[in-house]
Amino acid sequence: MNGQNLLPKHRRDTWKLRRAISVWTMGLSVLAMLVGGLVIGSFMTQAQPQAMPVGLTEKLDLDKSELALLRAQVETLRHTRRAHEAALATPRWEGLLAVLSREAIGRVQLRTIVVQPGSTTPPSWTLSIAGTATSKDAPAALATRLDATGLFSSVRHTLTPKQPGLTDTSFNVECVIAPGDKP
Repeated sequence: MNGQNLLPKHRRDTWKLRRAISVWTMGLSVLAMLVGGLVIGSFMTQAQPQAMPVGLTEKLDLDKSELALLRAQVETLRHTRRAHEAALATPRWEGLLAVLSREAIGRVQLRTIVVQPGSTTPPSWTLSIAGTATSKDAPAALATRLDATGLFSSVRHTLTPKQPGLTDTSFNVECVIAPGDKP
């Protein structure tokens, strides 16, 4: 025995042990609360009303405001469906412009490209192209190449009269895209 006082060391070790137990208990409590919340939440989301058996109908008594709201929702869904159908009938313009630039490069110079919806039913699109070429044959060749792509229902080209002092020939090409011609 050397007479060393072991009481402070014992107290410090006891305090560390109690602190570790408290931290462990707190962690387990938090974990238990999380698991309990998940279990209760899963029970709450599973509580759904029973579906009506097939073949049975139930007469609904709706007042005028509920019926008007229901009709408005149905009309909104119809409008959304029509917009979706119109979007499906719209050609992919980036593909058309890529074809147009590939067919025109080095042969003609394009000034304007205008796309307009047609007034026919089913809806069609008209692609109008105006530009200049150094020869009279270049616009006809461009129209032939565009028609050969199979993207258009019809392709027409016209030459505009030469203006005095200009050496280039001006032209217009009109391509019609019908719903079945979607690229």
